[in-house]
Amino acid sequence: MSRVERGVTVPSLPTLERLLRAMGLRLRLEVEPIPTGNSTPEELRRAYLSSTPEQRIEEAMALSRS
Repeated sequence: MSRVERGVTVPSLPTLERLLRAMGLRLRLEVEPIPTGNSTPEELRRAYLSSTPEQRIEEAMALSRS
């Protein structure tokens, strides 16, 4: 537990489940669809032209992270 708390190790899923169970908790995972966000080229062009250079840089950085 100490190694997990100190960030020395990342627990496997079974270990995480055991740790949570010891704390009286249960791990629950859910799956949900990701919004597609499809836009027409014209909508994308309007959004791009209406944003500031700073906003464009921030969006490019966010896209590069994903």
